[in-house]
Formats: sequence, C-alpha cells, structure tokens
Amino acid sequence: MDVDREAGGRAMLAGLLDASHLMPLDALPEKAGEHARAAGFTDLLIYVTDLERRGLHLLTGPNGASPGTAGVIRIEGTTPGRAYQYGWLASSSLNEAAGIDWWLPIVDGTERLGVLRVRSAYDDARAREDADRLAALLALLIVAKRTSSDTLARLMRTEPLNIGAEMAWNLMPPSTY
Repeated sequence: MDVDREAGGRAMLAGLLDASHLMPLDALPEKAGEHARAAGFTDLLIYVTDLERRGLHLLTGPNGASPGTAGVIRIEGTTPGRAYQYGWLASSSLNEAAGIDWWLPIVDGTERLGVLRVRSAYDDARAREDADRLAALLALLIVAKRTSSDTLARLMRTEPLNIGAEMAWNLMPPSTY
C-alpha cells in the first residue's frame, strides 16, 4: 500500500468536508478541485441532471465555466450519460501526459443527481476508490445545500415552473424513489 496516496485520499475527503460547513453550493466545484489534487486528481467537473432527465448541466463556480468545457451534455448516447444511467464508472480517454478521465455517477441513495468527471494521474484501484468516495461526498453536499441554492434550481430547470409545479416538486420524494 502506498502510504502517501492513502494519506492524500484521506486529506482530500477531510479537507472538503471541513470546507463544506460554511461553503455555498456555488463554491463546491472550485473547493472540490482544490482538495482533489491531494489524491492525484488534476481536473474535476461536476454535472447535475435537469428535471426532465435529458441533459447534464455543468455546475460552475462564481467565475463561470472553464474555456472549452461543455456546459450541457446529453444523457442519451454519451459516455457521461451511461455513467449516469447505469450507475458505474466509465472512462473516456487515456492520454499519457494528462492522465485518464473518469465519469462517475453522483448518487444519494437511489436518487441520481448527476456525474463527476475527474482526471486522474493514476489508473489503479486506489484512484478509483478515491474517486468513488469523492463522488459520494459530493452527493451528500449537493443534497445538503440544494434547498438554499438558486444556482442548482436554475440548472435543473429547462423551463420556468409555475407556483403549483414548484410546490409539487418540493413535496415529492426523490425521482428514483
């Protein structure tokens, strides 16, 4: 076992958890990316699904999206969509210089929230375990902060909701209950 990598994975989760207590949802992508570097993840993007479950929308921080980043990805027929639909890790590319890109489902219980894309310097079981744990922590943070976030509400809606629909959505159980 590589002690430094084990410590890096723990530092990633502990650091993000500590930072999350006073952090708004808008800061989650940036903070998650900062802490993910401790575990060897060089790039991180968080996508959430819309209410119609047709697209994955990039959760951006206060500075907006990075140049060259897809803001919306269709679920049907894409690698990220398969990770979302089937609930398993999917890899999309291996570039020796940049690392490997993984798409992981962000799931809270049975509720599918979106996907996480991480670029890893390593391609082994340790890195996959760290990525799975990061996706699980992100799911908990998104669920905990979604009631106080206008950003998430805007991303999830492809059309405006009237007051009745808004009330109904807030009273319904998770969509995959």
